[in-house]
Amino acid sequence: FVQNLIKFIETIDRAKYPLIKIRYRPFGKADPKKFHLDINLPNIEISDLRSTIQNDMKECKLVVHFSIPATNFLECCFVDKASMGLLANDNPTEYVKPFYKDLLQLDILHQSYEEMAKAINKVDVDSWHSEVLNDKRYQNFTKYFCSKGL
Repeated sequence: FVQNLIKFIETIDRAKYPLIKIRYRPFGKADPKKFHLDINLPNIEISDLRSTIQNDMKECKLVVHFSIPATNFLECCFVDKASMGLLANDNPTEYVKPFYKDLLQLDILHQSYEEMAKAINKVDVDSWHSEVLNDKRYQNFTKYFCSKGL
């Protein structure tokens, strides 16, 4: 994971995104004393394990998820926080497939680190996110998966 993360960060336009904050949580419950993410790149801030996700999200213009499905992705959608993510569901149900297709078309979900980095570099986050929020496909997704509009 760390090597893919470093490769991903190195492809991000650092003039456009001068500071990158990483909030990495290993799968399962980790002992904060044993957990350490060693990334030696300029202008990278690694979130303190004790910080709340709400505080980290407030500081970010765009939240990037490295594995979707994820609860945090749905939380971002629920509060209308700009986010993109790497689709990691190898066996989606027939019910979710059309939603994934829509989110892929909207540049919210991506199938590779490289594809996601290209999308992040090309968009103006504010205008892209405004378009996403007004798109019926995204609204339909949030209606069914984030209890919006039910």
